[in-house]
Amino acid sequence: MNHSPLPVLLCVTAGLCAQTTRVVPSLATAEEGNTSAAFPFGYDTFRCQQILEASAMATPSGVLLTDFAYRANREDTPHSGFSLTSLTVQIGATTQSSAAMSTTYAANVTGAMTTVFSGAFQGPAQPALAGDVIPGAFNLLIMLSTPFTHNLANGNLLIDITASGVGARTNFHVDAASLGGHCLKWGQSGQLSGSDYAQVVCSSQRTALVPGGSLDVATTTQLYGTYPGALLVGVNRVHPGFDLAGLGAPGNFVRVDPTFLVPLVWQQTFIGWASTFALPIPNNQRLVGAALHAQSVLGDAAANQLGLVTTDAARAIVGSAQPVPTQSVAGQDPIAPSGQFQFSGLGGPVVALQGTFF
Repeated sequence: MNHSPLPVLLCVTAGLCAQTTRVVPSLATAEEGNTSAAFPFGYDTFRCQQILEASAMATPSGVLLTDFAYRANREDTPHSGFSLTSLTVQIGATTQSSAAMSTTYAANVTGAMTTVFSGAFQGPAQPALAGDVIPGAFNLLIMLSTPFTHNLANGNLLIDITASGVGARTNFHVDAASLGGHCLKWGQSGQLSGSDYAQVVCSSQRTALVPGGSLDVATTTQLYGTYPGALLVGVNRVHPGFDLAGLGAPGNFVRVDPTFLVPLVWQQTFIGWASTFALPIPNNQRLVGAALHAQSVLGDAAANQLGLVTTDAARAIVGSAQPVPTQSVAGQDPIAPSGQFQFSGLGGPVVALQGTFF
C-alpha cells in the first residue's frame, strides 16, 4: 500500500528531508546514455512499461517520490516539442525483475498500481545538443499528483505509461542506456585544402567499450591520404577548444589535452583513406565511467597560414559489462495485451527520480 513509513513522516514533518535526485542507471547521471528509445513520447499513442531495479536507487529502504523525468536524446535535437492530449502514468511495486520482464503487460503487474498523473502533457522544445558532450536537461517532467512511497522491501519499481492520440509520430527519442559504453563526437573539423575533409570516427561497438575491451579510433579523409599528422589521445578535453585563429588557422580548435600522440599511418579504403588506432582498456572495474578523448591534427601547408588542420573530437565513456538495472516493453497500441522489448538485452530510458530517499 502507498503509506509513508514513520521515519519519512517524521522527517517531512520536521522539515529535515531534502529533495534529491537519483538517475537510473547511475552512470548516466553526468554522462549521456549510450543509446536512445522511441518510447515513451515517440508517438502520441502508445503504452510503455519500465522496471527499475530496487538496487539501482542507491538507498537502503525506499523513496518518497514526488516526480520523475526523462531527457532528450542528443542526436534528435533540436526539436520543436510535442503535445499529448491524454497521458496516464501509473506506478507501483512489482516482484518481477528487469531480467525476467515479460512482453505481456499484465504479467509485470504483481501488485496495486497507483495513478500519479492523468491529463494533457506538453513536451518542451529542445535546444541543439549535438555540438557538445554535456547531457541535456531532464525536462520531460512527470509531476506526481500525490507523492508516492516506494518501499524497496516490496520489490522493484514499475512505471506504466499510456497515451491516447491519433497515432501520429512525434519524432522524439529519449536518452536511454544499455549494456556497454558509448562514444560521441563533438566540435567540427577545420577545412583542408582542395575541398578534402577529415574526421575522427569511433568504430568500437558499445559492448567493446568496457574494462578488458578496446577503444578503436579511425581518422578518415575523403580524397587524399598523404597528410602528415598525429592522433591526440588523452583523458582530459579542452572545452570549448583552444582556438588556433590567432596562430593563423581560423576555424581550427585543439579540443584534447593529449596524454600521448600516435603518428597517422594511412591506408586506402573504398571511400577514401583511414589511419586506425586501437587502445586496449585495462580490465579494471575502477575505469567504469572514465572518459577518453581523441582528435587528429593534420599538416596541410595550403590550408592556412599555420599549415595545420584539426578534426572534430571523439569522447568515449567506458561502460560496464554488467547488465543495466532496467528493462522496457512498449508498443504503439495502448490497449494491446503485449508489446516488444525496446532492446535485445537489458536496457531502457534514462530516468531521473526525485524525492526523499530513506
